[in-house]
Amino acid sequence: MEIIAGIDEAGRGPVLGPMVIVGVEASEHSLKKFRLKDSKEYARVTRDNLAISLIRTVERIHIRVLYPEIIDYFVENKTINELEFLAYLSIIKDVNAETIYVDCFSTNIDYIKRLFKERVPQKRFIVEHKADRKYPIVSAAAIIAKHIRDAIMDVLSKDLGVYMGSGYPSDPRTINFLKSVLEEGNVKILNGIVRFSWKTVKRLNLKAKKTLLDL
Repeated sequence: MEIIAGIDEAGRGPVLGPMVIVGVEASEHSLKKFRLKDSKEYARVTRDNLAISLIRTVERIHIRVLYPEIIDYFVENKTINELEFLAYLSIIKDVNAETIYVDCFSTNIDYIKRLFKERVPQKRFIVEHKADRKYPIVSAAAIIAKHIRDAIMDVLSKDLGVYMGSGYPSDPRTINFLKSVLEEGNVKILNGIVRFSWKTVKRLNLKAKKTLLDL
């Protein structure tokens, strides 16, 4: 039974926490029973339980955790696409499977596919947008990646003693957490947690500085 691989990420857009990229290797047959779909369509508890079942089922898992410091460096000096490419490539080089399905992180699918093929010519690549909705092997990678990222966010919240929310700019709990810390001027506790290169942080930081000056 042929083993194939799928790669996807969780946490590209959040202002808090890491981005987690996961590659999984498994047979298509072993994943059929799960009837997998887009990781975003699952409730947290359901997704977590599913991720644990998948971890026990797949042949191999490859994990890369990219924390805010490295994300900030690439955003400010290169591009986040370059960072993702390097992380994906490091997984691809570890994968035993000959066929690899990739949820593309760039608008230019052909360019990314060509780069992968140039660096690892012996592999066959299927690179598509929203591949996690079409290919169960990519869905499995996305579900596990989301599960790991959520667990990391839980630990960070526990360490700080305050719930930070999902970490996405659209989450009011995340924004309220950022506002309270920035307004208190206690920026040091955000190191390793916040992506300072994000416009959300820069905007809130300017407002916080104005608030302090007005006191």
